[in-house]
Amino acid sequence: MRKILFMAMLTLLAVSLVLAEGPNADPAKPDDAGNPEPTLLAVGQGQPDSVGAGSENASIAGEGQQVENQVALQNMGEESQIQAKERVRELVAENGAMLRVEASENERATLKAGNSMAKTGFELVQTENNIRAKLSNGKDAEIKVMPDAASEKALERLRIKVCSEENACQIELKETGRGDATKAAYEVQIERHSRILGIFQAKMQVKAQVDAANGEVIQVKKPWWAFLASEPEE
Repeated sequence: MRKILFMAMLTLLAVSLVLAEGPNADPAKPDDAGNPEPTLLAVGQGQPDSVGAGSENASIAGEGQQVENQVALQNMGEESQIQAKERVRELVAENGAMLRVEASENERATLKAGNSMAKTGFELVQTENNIRAKLSNGKDAEIKVMPDAASEKALERLRIKVCSEENACQIELKETGRGDATKAAYEVQIERHSRILGIFQAKMQVKAQVDAANGEVIQVKKPWWAFLASEPEE
């Protein structure tokens, strides 16, 4: 009788152990088809190596793009400087005077000498020892006089002290005359105050042309009513 009870207790204990192992079975245990069951990963585990590699590659790509942008900006800056240098020339006259020529997009250049500036449509060329301009009659005109000297000569003739924005002063190196008498000359134009018959105030446009080869005043232009007006020195 004791043996029967003892065997029954052993059987119950064995069954209990089997039932206890059921829920904690090995997750890698093959299923009915012989394939291992998938292993569940905790949130955030994934594939850390591949994610890290992707971030590193993106960072490298970003740095490479920044370098390319910097190189492109630097090249653009150097190209702009080269173009700026090509647009500016320094010419030397026979007497050693220096003339700075700055080209513009409208085919009119700016001439600078001392504190004076002049506009011109001439294509100025530096020869071996002088500056020359091509005239419409096919001849060349030598430019010996600089804008500052021409301005001084014109102001003296017009009895005006300064050439400035206040009196709308403009200087242009242009072609004057016809045929064989064609030459290059500086035209200085100034707006000055005057009084007609000593009573009425009026603004008068006056011009003086100065030969670019010898510095002589070629002509002075004033409105027809200038003989009725007084022109105080300015």
